[in-house]
Parts: sequence; C-alpha cells; structure tokens
Amino acid sequence: MVAGAPPTATTAPGGRSRPAKASRTSARSAFRAAVPGGFPRTSRSVRTRDPTGTLARLARTLPEQAPLLWIVEDVHFGDAESLRILANLARALEGRRALLLVTGRPGIDPELSAALGALPSFHRLDVGRLGEPDVVELLAASLLDRGVAASVARAIAPRADGIPFFVLELLREVERRGHLVRDPSGTWREARSLSTVEMPGALRDLLRARLVGLDPEERATLDVASVAGYAFEPELVARVRGVPRIAILEVLGRVERRHGIVRTDGRRLRFDHHLLREVLYDDLGHLSLLTDRRVAGEVIARLGR
Repeated sequence: MVAGAPPTATTAPGGRSRPAKASRTSARSAFRAAVPGGFPRTSRSVRTRDPTGTLARLARTLPEQAPLLWIVEDVHFGDAESLRILANLARALEGRRALLLVTGRPGIDPELSAALGALPSFHRLDVGRLGEPDVVELLAASLLDRGVAASVARAIAPRADGIPFFVLELLREVERRGHLVRDPSGTWREARSLSTVEMPGALRDLLRARLVGLDPEERATLDVASVAGYAFEPELVARVRGVPRIAILEVLGRVERRHGIVRTDGRRLRFDHHLLREVLYDDLGHLSLLTDRRVAGEVIARLGR
C-alpha cells in the first residue's frame, strides 16, 4: 500500500462506519506522489496493455524511501500475462530493500516457479493445513475459552479441512445461528447443539466460484464423484457415467492439474476439501441426485461393496 490522503468514512445502515471507496483519481494521485518523476510518459492505451514499466518504476523508487513489503495473493488464478509481469517485478525488486510475498495453492505455474526460484534471495515456504489441535488454538484465540473452543473444533474441524479461513467462517456461522452465545460476563457458552453446522452462504458462493472454469465433461464427472463420496474410485465414476476408465482418469487428471479440485490419494481420488464436495452434491437437482444415487448404488452392489 502507498500512503496518501487520510481515509474517509461513510455511515452504513445502522450507524456503523465503513471506509469509503477511494476514487481512481485519488489512487492515481497517491501513486504519483510516491514515485518521483511520476509514471512513465506513455499513452493510456500502452499503460493499460503493459503496466510493466510503471511497476518497474515503483520497484526501483519505493524501496529507496522506506523498506517495502509487496504482497501478491492467489497467483494460481493468474493468467500467463499476469504471471509474466509478476516474474519481471520480482527481478526488479531483487537486491533492493523489499520483500515480495507471493501466495498460491500447490501446483502454481511451473514457469513462474522456475523464474522465482532462479533469484538468489528466493525462499519457498510450504504451509500445511491445520490439524485439530491447531484448530483448537485458533478458536481459543477468538473465544478465549479452551473448553468451548475444543467443543466447537470437534464440530467444524472435519469439514474445514484445516483451512483457517473456513474455520473462522464456520465459527461466525455457529455464532450467527445461536449455537454460541455470550453470557453477561462476556464468556461464550454453548446454547444449542453443535451436531450440525450449516455452511455460510458467502463460503458456498466462494466455493462455487472455483467450479466456474470447469467444462461440461469435467463438471458431469465431478457431479457423479460427489455422490460417490469425499474419497472415491475412478472405476465407480466411469461405470456410472458409462465411459471407459481411462477416459475418466484423463478428465480427473486434467481437473487436478488445472483446478486442484481433486487430489490423487493412492488408487483413489479425493476432493480438495469436504465443503467443495458438499457444494457439488447439494447443487445437483433432486431428479439428478436420485438418479445418480440409484445408479451408484447398483454399481456398488455389482462391485460387491
């Protein structure tokens, strides 16, 4: 972020304050103030097509004023041009008083990985998912009660799959639905059973967004797999769909490489996390759902399950 004019606020319904959205003009002025000499003097169309010159200028000048932390998140969503610009930015920041922090899911673009790995100061940190004890610690930091945190963790940890964002979103849903309430002293306590915790609508929409890039064949394959379960065998999905096993393996391999929605687990595959499978399963129409259940049941019976 670049320091500029002090933020302003507007009043939201209910009297709560919220930050006002900065205008493009204000953002442009803040950047111009931070970069001696202003932006490179190119036409607007050229700047729009290739922002590399502007970013290179920022990379050279901002660290001269103060140490710089530049964060780029979710690079697994980046297209080829964006990743090329990111690699050039990393080279421009090399040797300067700057830290470029890049986050992404496993399996990010190999060319970007190679470009970053070639830089002398590059360091890679693989962050694993949280185990249940870690989930308890995360919840205890919010609830300030380890006993309640442990109880909540038992309910939501299996579905959150160790993803901190999912843990906190499910915790908010638990609070919103009245499973947890504060007593007059401010202490959290369980008011309703935690045996079932609904998925928040915002989280469901976020997971649906991961499915947008699937082609019809990939989506149909995952729909069947969601009926088979969180972990499933490709042979079962192939028989339900009535296609050769090798064809299903090719589809699932493509989904794993491009989207990371499923993961290979020995001879089986599993969904990246339980909630993703849940969204696919719930989004099936009732007729499709009953049909797939019936066919899957018949196939499982033939396989001697």
